[in-house]
This record gives sequence, C-alpha cells and structure tokens, in this order.
Amino acid sequence: MSKRKGLLLTILSAIIYGIYPSAAKKVYAHGGNDIFVMVVSTFFRAAAMIAVARLHGKAVLPAPDRRRALVSAGFFQAMSIFCIIASLVYLPPPVTLIIFFTHTLLLLLYMAYRDEIALTKLAVGTVLTALFGISLVVDLWGNLYGLELRGIILALIAALAATSRLYLFEREVRGADPIVVGGQILSVAFLFTVLAALLRTPVAPSDFEGYLWLALCCLSFVIGSFAMFNAIALVGSFQYSLTLKLEPMFTALFSILILGEYLSAVQYFGMAVVIISLVVFQMYDPTRAPSS
Repeated sequence: MSKRKGLLLTILSAIIYGIYPSAAKKVYAHGGNDIFVMVVSTFFRAAAMIAVARLHGKAVLPAPDRRRALVSAGFFQAMSIFCIIASLVYLPPPVTLIIFFTHTLLLLLYMAYRDEIALTKLAVGTVLTALFGISLVVDLWGNLYGLELRGIILALIAALAATSRLYLFEREVRGADPIVVGGQILSVAFLFTVLAALLRTPVAPSDFEGYLWLALCCLSFVIGSFAMFNAIALVGSFQYSLTLKLEPMFTALFSILILGEYLSAVQYFGMAVVIISLVVFQMYDPTRAPSS
C-alpha cells in the first residue's frame, strides 16, 4: 500500500511540475527572467514546507549531526537548477533536458555500486527506453545543432548534482518527517540560489499578469515538493527518479493548454514509449536490494 501511495505521489509531482515550464515562459514573456523565478519559487517552496511543519508542531532546526548532510543536499539542489539555467544559454532546451535526465541512470549505477539496489539488464533497459521516449516527446532529434561544449558540461554537472541530491534526499527522509526534511533542505537551497543570483541580476515581471504566472510557477513547485519528499520516503530515490520521467510528457500537454502549442504524432508516440517502459518496470521491479 505504501509503495502504491508513493507511486501516486510521484505521478502527482510529475503532473504538477509539468505546469512549471509553460508558466515560466509566460513570466519571461511579461518581462521576468529565469533567475528571478528560480529565487522566488525556491523561497516559497522552503517557506511552505517550514510553515506546514511548524503548524503540526514539528521542530524545524536540524540536529548538529545532520547539518552537514542537509547543507550538501541543499547545495546540490541549487546547483542542479542553476546549471540547467546556465546550460540553456548554450544548448537547445531538449538537449539540456535529455542530458539532465540521465541522472536516473547515474543514480542506478551509484546505488548498485553501494549494493543498495540490484543492477539488472531490465532496469538499465527501462531507463534507456524511457529516455528514448522523452527524446521523441521533446523533439531532441530535430534540435541537434549549435551544441557548445560548455553547455554540455553544465548539463552534465546538473545531472550529477541531481543524482547527489536525490540520493541525499532518500537518506535524510529515512526515519524522519519528509516535510521537515524538505523544508530544511530547500531553506539551504534558497540561500545558495540567492548567492547564484549575484552572478546574474534577477528581473521581476513588468505587469500584474506576469506576477500571476509567477504565482502559478511557485504553486507548481510548492505542491510538487510536498509530493516529492513524501514519495521518496515511500518508494526511494531511484523509483521516484524513474517514474518522474513522466514529467516531460505532462510538460508537453500543458504547453498545449497554456501556450497553444501543437504536438506531432511522433511526440505522442514518445509518450506511449515512456508510459509502457514505466509500466513494464513496475510489473517486474528488478531493482530490489540484493540482500532482500
């Protein structure tokens, strides 16, 4: 039952996070920039989780022996976001996205190395098949031009940072309240995003509509964060990362509703590939720890 709940929460986070890219584009169209959205949304993610934890009477200050791990997780959270933003200066968005989503494979390899998960052909094949499906959804093959090495390096750093943060998220939520842990980590991440903003000036939207779209960005991240930390506590970081491959599919669907874009038959086929690969994984679940 807990696994089913975790999977449902993961799917919820994929749906909710899928709103963010289209809403962010609307913010940019109304004068705001990506750094401003990153800083503001990270603040509200942290503030919302801390507020809920306090409403439930939870202590939010971490014990001294946990501070180092929380700072590391917060740093990697901020690093993954900032490197994605930076890589988009040099790469088409589909290329950055595919490189970033290799964090699932990296997480699988690392956890297998630590004997925390079984490395099987089916597990690797499922990850690669899902990535191929995503490449069709985001039209990767029509965007392989103007690639700059520094953009690729930044996207790879983002993938490594995402691998690290997801692994640390799972370690921190073991035996702890996921909401408290999420609030603590995202509070640290907010401090790092403020420092990153010193490298590039945040620009606010120029009108009220822009702020409404910004509010939708924040709401997407806030709800998605609650779902994410609770899901990782129930199914673990690898299954969360893999199932989150549904996010680009929902991003594409919301682009139809919010931006008025159209999808091709190939993109819908890619969605089917992603869904089938994830269903196969859940049916056979080949990644149980070797000792189980």
